[in-house]
Amino acid sequence: MAIHWTLDVAENVAVVKMENVPSKKVRKSVIAIKGYSLEAGICRECSCGENGRCSFENGVKICDCNKGYSLEAGICRECNCGDNGTCFMRNDVKTCACDKDYVFNGEMCKECYCGEKEVFVHLR
Repeated sequence: MAIHWTLDVAENVAVVKMENVPSKKVRKSVIAIKGYSLEAGICRECSCGENGRCSFENGVKICDCNKGYSLEAGICRECNCGDNGTCFMRNDVKTCACDKDYVFNGEMCKECYCGEKEVFVHLR
């Protein structure tokens, strides 16, 4: 048995047409087109840049940025505070929320140890 198929791409929707395929062998497939995501069966524009994955949840765009990247103005941008902090981009400025006993040194979250009688003050 031969399977004949065609792929039509128009208006950011990919349609696969198959002929002579027994219905038991047909499975539903989703074809991802870069910069678009499927929401309720409809392809919608959805991009978080090269360093993130975009999806929709209840009609809201969700960006899942790769490690070392943070969401700024809808795009995942480079942002790394090291293993001991979470990075945020605010108005194109890197900001780190450091874990307990770590402080932002302008570049990364570094351990802060002031001795036995230490007083830890976190400045932002």
